[in-house]
Amino acid sequence: MSKETAVTASGATAATAIGAVVATSAPAIAGAGANPAASAAAELPLDRFLFRLCGAERVRLEKGARLEQQLSLSHALIMGQGQARLSVGEQSWRLRGDTVYICPPEQTFGAAGDKPADAAELLIVRFDVFEQAARSRNRLRRVKAGGPLPAGGELRLQAADMPALAAQFETIRGLSGSPAALERFRAQLALQELLYRIGKLGFGRRGQADATTGLERAKRHIDRHFAEPLPLDQLARLAEISPKYFGELFKKTFGDSVGDYIAALRINEAKRLMARAEGKLREIAHQVGYGDEFYFSRKFKKETGIAPSEYMQSRRRRIAVDRPALIGQLLPLHIVPFAAPLHPKWSAHYYEHYRHDIPIHLDAFMADRNRSGNFAALQGNAPDIIISSLGESDADREKLARIAPVFCMPEEEGDCRTQLRRLAALLGESDEAERWLAQYNRKAEAARRLIERAAGGERWLTLRVLKRTVYASCNRNMAEVLFGDLQVANAWADERPMYEAALTPEWLAALAPDRLLVLVCQETETLAFWQSFQQSAAWRQLRAVRDGKAHAIPSDPWREYSALAQERIVDHVGRIVSGECP
Repeated sequence: MSKETAVTASGATAATAIGAVVATSAPAIAGAGANPAASAAAELPLDRFLFRLCGAERVRLEKGARLEQQLSLSHALIMGQGQARLSVGEQSWRLRGDTVYICPPEQTFGAAGDKPADAAELLIVRFDVFEQAARSRNRLRRVKAGGPLPAGGELRLQAADMPALAAQFETIRGLSGSPAALERFRAQLALQELLYRIGKLGFGRRGQADATTGLERAKRHIDRHFAEPLPLDQLARLAEISPKYFGELFKKTFGDSVGDYIAALRINEAKRLMARAEGKLREIAHQVGYGDEFYFSRKFKKETGIAPSEYMQSRRRRIAVDRPALIGQLLPLHIVPFAAPLHPKWSAHYYEHYRHDIPIHLDAFMADRNRSGNFAALQGNAPDIIISSLGESDADREKLARIAPVFCMPEEEGDCRTQLRRLAALLGESDEAERWLAQYNRKAEAARRLIERAAGGERWLTLRVLKRTVYASCNRNMAEVLFGDLQVANAWADERPMYEAALTPEWLAALAPDRLLVLVCQETETLAFWQSFQQSAAWRQLRAVRDGKAHAIPSDPWREYSALAQERIVDHVGRIVSGECP
């Protein structure tokens, strides 16, 4: 069963990992692409490791679509063609057809086009790596960090190398979906053949550090020296091409003109300096490369929509938060925190829109995993106040209190409006909170009228898919916004405002919802199950599915409990009902 995924503009994905077969140790198989001139000393010791194929998939990003950031528990090699930006953790690149991208285990990756018309195709191979345990010859240890592959990033090859690699990928994808166990075993050998080919083409012959172009050298120079004069002819000499071609190639490769890219670096650095210090505007302008503070002011306002003096005034209070949702409680008050957890998956909206406005980035990857590191970051940057999700009895609250005054606002205490008003009262912004709530009520009322016109009388059901189970699931946002503010009829006959119940296909059919909202956990096992379940008769025969009224919803903003997230949910429901989201 060959696996191919199409991702639509709603962000829905049926990405899947094909069931794996545990591989025995097998030698690398020689094949096309061998390079006898490769230095043996430079080769990575692939023969010390065992590899187990976990899945192979082709993901097509339709126009305007995005592949939502997903957690990969295994190593992943990614190839692709088309117009899109690929993200691995906090790194991102414009997709190149001559490059293999590496996502290490317990890291996230995703992709999206920069423009509504952009489309792309990704080839993804996932696999686990094992090596012999240090103290026992009879035990294998799963390798997460390090091992035989670079720790993550991009491996630049040659365009001529890629068709053979893509063909090998198709071999893996076809074999691993075979109903025959022997063919699935052969897929394990095909994986080793793919790694061998890449090893010959890249890991051994060029090495990651050497696989760079003159254009990238010039870009690295810009990144390091953006505050200095950077004449185009100087950059072109670094790239060893003509100035005219350099400008054209830079924009085609990185998406921005040279001038726009330099300006963005300077403005973002200026934002950090404004938030961190009490420096004068003239000094900040000079530090980021503008000799004329008046020109800098005009440029800053053009890029941000606000004058530098206003921006600096708004950042005088150094407010830190320890949970992404608290960013969504501050922004309605027109307050941007000084320090906050940011990550392209776990706080995607804030990472995308505010990472340059928040100078201190706390670790948001897999909550609470690096709490001690976050404490150290706060200790070293002296916030004025810390707004924390910790309860009064939490032992770590005392650690925070030694850094700065702490205001505790646990998520479970009070509804979203109450929390917003409490926070506004603390910060002297109660009038701003009431203005925002009045605006939210008007928006919800407009969405309610739209739903009545376009979907009046429909019974909606919210589902959550995790691992191999489908749940009827209603969280606080759904209870307060969907079934409260928007007054949508609930197909789940339960008086509790929130619930979580595992469903059988028969039970789901008996509920007979007119419209479905489905939140799918973006990790490998869940995605594999969800792809299979969508092909089942039980799913395809549901009235909502037949009528095209089954909609994937992302965890961001549906699982974030904040005022701003609830406003974004209202907007999303409006797009669903009006047909803008499939």
